[in-house]
Amino acid sequence: MYQALQQSFDVAFGGQPTFVWWSLGGGVLVALCAFVAAWLVMRRARSIETLVAQRTAELAQINEKLAEEICDHLNTEHALDKERESLRAVLNNLHESILVLDTSGHLRIANGAARRLFRQINGIELERLDGSAAEFFALGDTLLPGDALPHARALRGENVRDYDLSVRTAAAGVLTLRINGQPLYTSDGRQHGAVIVVRDITESKKIERLKSEFVATVSHELRTPITSIRGSLGLVAAGASGQLSDKTQRLVEIALRNSNRLALLINDLLDIEKAESGKMRFDLERNSLLALVEQAIEANSSYAESFGVRYVLAATDVDADVFVDAHRLLQVMANLLSNAAKFSPRDVAVEVSVLNRADKIRVSVRDHGPGIPPEFRDRIFEKFSQADSSDARSRSGTGLGLAICKAIVEQLGGKIGFDSEVGVGTTFYFELSAVVVDETRDTRRETRPEPEVTRR
Repeated sequence: MYQALQQSFDVAFGGQPTFVWWSLGGGVLVALCAFVAAWLVMRRARSIETLVAQRTAELAQINEKLAEEICDHLNTEHALDKERESLRAVLNNLHESILVLDTSGHLRIANGAARRLFRQINGIELERLDGSAAEFFALGDTLLPGDALPHARALRGENVRDYDLSVRTAAAGVLTLRINGQPLYTSDGRQHGAVIVVRDITESKKIERLKSEFVATVSHELRTPITSIRGSLGLVAAGASGQLSDKTQRLVEIALRNSNRLALLINDLLDIEKAESGKMRFDLERNSLLALVEQAIEANSSYAESFGVRYVLAATDVDADVFVDAHRLLQVMANLLSNAAKFSPRDVAVEVSVLNRADKIRVSVRDHGPGIPPEFRDRIFEKFSQADSSDARSRSGTGLGLAICKAIVEQLGGKIGFDSEVGVGTTFYFELSAVVVDETRDTRRETRPEPEVTRR
């Protein structure tokens, strides 16, 4: 049977069975390869489509984020523009002149007031402050060299506070300027310029001078009648006009105390006016500073006793001579000692010391009182300044004593200051230069220290 089928098959396919089988197998293989190729192509296409879609989505997110960042950047720029405009408006509406310099002294920022001021001084716009043709003077008509001007000092790293100077202009005459300056630093501590603040105080100085002249005139006119009243009341209180009743005696003593306080105020007003106008007279002579301090302690001891306080010379390691006006120095000591006595608790000593500090001699007066409030310390040497507390206001005083002390000490070429701790006490001190003595070949030469004039 198998043979019959084989024969039938051979007859049907022409007697070539091997070729047919190879043909069918090859066709199937080609079809299979075509299918596989098509499947791979389609798979690759789908993969590419997926990747394209993914990248498209990522690009869309990036574009969206970029758009947001651009929007934020534009908003920031707009806000910065508004801030710059506000800052420019503030600077240009300030009465003070504001200047910002780079390290070479070139102007980087100058507000409207600064440009108007320097046009008034020079008549031209300035690119550098040291290019000004104007001459600047310290108060007292001392010509200032370029390197001593406040902006030059600030560029050297100094802090300049309330430095007054004058400048002559062709249009406005003499202007008085008050200058503050300080260096500018980067975040890493490198200096990259300076900022200068200039205020024209010409008019305020004129008003202050007129006020001082008025006060001085009134004080001079009051001194004579007050002296007469004090003398008369003193005689009456002493019984020169006869025995007084107890009530009358009390009234006379009250009047005498108040007339003494009024006389003290008048004398202080005259002293401060002389100091500020440069008319205070100083007769400089060589004196032993320690001897003057001991004299001041002895002269003011009775005043301290009225408060139940005593003065003691607590420490001294030097007995040097100084060139001073003995009367004015005793006036300084009297003010410092009286303040210490007024603010010290009873039965506690006020300690005075005279100590060597390199080429200076420091005189200190230490009390154990309530101390100076922190908010008042910046004004301690100002005129009519008194701590705003009930304890301080209960003490008598004109509020001029420390201002007078400061003026006298600075005119003597020294400096004055204080250290204070609330609840512990206060130490006021001043420093003066000792007499320098040179000995060469039997020749003795005394050198007077130059006064250090401090301007406010």
